[in-house]
Amino acid sequence: MAEESAAPSTSVDKTDSMDVDGEAKKLLGLGQKNLVMGDIPAAVNAFQEAASMLGKKYGETANECAEAFFFYGKSLLELARMENGVLGNALEGVQVEEEEEKAEDSMAESADNVDETEGSEEEDKENDKAEDKENDSTVEEKESEEDEVGNLELAWDMLELAKVIYKRYVFELNAC
Repeated sequence: MAEESAAPSTSVDKTDSMDVDGEAKKLLGLGQKNLVMGDIPAAVNAFQEAASMLGKKYGETANECAEAFFFYGKSLLELARMENGVLGNALEGVQVEEEEEKAEDSMAESADNVDETEGSEEEDKENDKAEDKENDSTVEEKESEEDEVGNLELAWDMLELAKVIYKRYVFELNAC
């Protein structure tokens, strides 16, 4: 009787195992489709889920996880590139406008200084406001760079992990 009770639990484990592998393959396929179609955030989510499932089942450095980690890293890299392009274009426009404003302000101030020897309190307040705006934009730029570094670092880690797994797998194949 003890053997009969052990058999059903083994079959349940095999079914769960097949479900995890099958679900992970579906997620990998979906992620690859999303990656090709340009839906990078959806691809990242699919690959992340697949890598997580396989990592829980086999362990994070198992050969079965290499493909999931590789595509997860690849999609994260694409996401970081996409975010960098969006932020880079937006920030380039901001910097150009600020430089133009500074040039116009310096011209206006030099014309004003011809008649006046000292600036008024209103001008000092306006200058303080302008400096505060510049400081705020600098803080926002640093925060966006920190987010970008997070995706890039995670992409690097995933690709590095996939590389280690693939190298070990090749070494194992050559050893046989």
